[in-house]
Amino acid sequence: PLWCWAHIRRYFIRASDAHQELRDWESAWTQRIGALYVAHHARQALEEGTTERLRAEADFARILGAMDTTRKSE
Repeated sequence: PLWCWAHIRRYFIRASDAHQELRDWESAWTQRIGALYVAHHARQALEEGTTERLRAEADFARILGAMDTTRKSE
C-alpha cells in the first residue's frame, strides 16, 4: 500500500538526521517517494479505463520499478 511509503520515508529522514553524510542519499529517496505519491494521486483522479488513466498507471509502475532497481543496486 502507498501509505507504507510515508513510514519508510521517515526512516530515510531519521538516517540522514543521525548521519549527515547520508543527506544526498536521503534526499534522492524522498524525491522518489514524492514522485510516487504524485503519480498515485494523478491516476486516482482519472476515470478507470480511460487512456489517460492507463498512462497514469504506467507512469506509476515505471516510477515504482525505477525505485526497485535502485533499491537492488544499493
